[in-house]
Amino acid sequence: MKTYSPPYTAPVVADGTLYVGGDRGLIAVDAASGGRRWQRSYGRDTWSTPAVVDGTVYMGSNGWYLWAVDAATGKERWKQETGAAHQSSPTVAEGTVYIGSEDMSLWAVNAATGEEHWRLHTRGKVNSSPVVADGTVYVSSQDNFLYAVHT
Repeated sequence: MKTYSPPYTAPVVADGTLYVGGDRGLIAVDAASGGRRWQRSYGRDTWSTPAVVDGTVYMGSNGWYLWAVDAATGKERWKQETGAAHQSSPTVAEGTVYIGSEDMSLWAVNAATGEEHWRLHTRGKVNSSPVVADGTVYVSSQDNFLYAVHT
């Protein structure tokens, strides 16, 4: 299938749909037929690989937002302005979305509402993708540190 824009992210498959970010947006494709289900524009390139949890697609963009959209329709559920681009991919655990940002922060937001829970400031861009294990979120920063934050 031609995407009509260069894909910049790894594809993710959930419930028979393939999701991939690219030039200015997110594309949802039927995994069996290859037919486009929907396409959503974010106005800027998307380098963040999406995360799909419980019927919601979470995606960071270079347009300074973390987005949550309905996986079936692409309709926006919420967006959270983070003040910088995202090359990090979101991780969802226990109702919280974690994502690194070029504003030198690790963000933790409510998965249902997009409301900010907390933000960890570092001394470098956080382009790595966070990992959550045993109640701790791990992420590295361009300040040459690895951070472990108990959630």
